[in-house]
Amino acid sequence: MNSEMKNKVAADNYQALLETISSEYEHGESGIMKAIDVAFLENLFWQVNSDNARPYWEVMPKNLKWLYVGFHGQAPL
Repeated sequence: MNSEMKNKVAADNYQALLETISSEYEHGESGIMKAIDVAFLENLFWQVNSDNARPYWEVMPKNLKWLYVGFHGQAPL
């Protein structure tokens, strides 16, 4: 997804995926929750400039934003 952000692919293309990941985090088993938190969110937005990150951040569900900020201490903008 980071490469898609860097290439300015429309964030709307990933909104359904982000909602699915959000739902899995809320209702999934602990292994899935940890994978989403550690493997996905900790690396999301890596080396993506804030202009390219903004549309993705805007469509990201609140629970995923909370996890991201909880790890990084700030939004990627």
